[in-house]
Amino acid sequence: MKIWQVLALVVCGLPGVARAEDPNLNRCRVQAEQCSQALIGGAYDKLAECTHPKVVAMMGGASKMVEKISVERAKMKTEGVDFLAAAAALPKELVEVGTELYALVPMNLTIKMAAAKYHLKSVFVAWSADRGKTWKFIDGANLDDQKIKVVLPNFPSARIKIPANEPPVKF
Repeated sequence: MKIWQVLALVVCGLPGVARAEDPNLNRCRVQAEQCSQALIGGAYDKLAECTHPKVVAMMGGASKMVEKISVERAKMKTEGVDFLAAAAALPKELVEVGTELYALVPMNLTIKMAAAKYHLKSVFVAWSADRGKTWKFIDGANLDDQKIKVVLPNFPSARIKIPANEPPVKF
């Protein structure tokens, strides 16, 4: 192996290895996955538990949130729309602001609409107030810097950019 290949591996490869081995990044991904599976599986009480508390409060509390999501999901299903699968990917980085940690968790969703299936890329905004032991999430769809600051006033929008929504891709 030539020296430039070794250097390229060290410079380009090791940060990815270190990132994958960061226990807070992996814990964030695992908890985001659990949250998305709660949505897919209809465990809306678990979904409320993993949602940021301000969002839950804005929906009228956990029981109201569960009720609203149950009604909306039932309506979606009667219209032929359903979430089939969801998978969380490893966040690229954690950003520390005071005692809080923030991350964006890439999400890949499979949705059924009428007779077709679609792939949708999205993000969860992840927040931890206990150094990454537990994470709470906010769906990143339709969020911008102003909207996120309502729930997360310390959100580091200069360092973390919430991506614009991508259209679903039929497959």
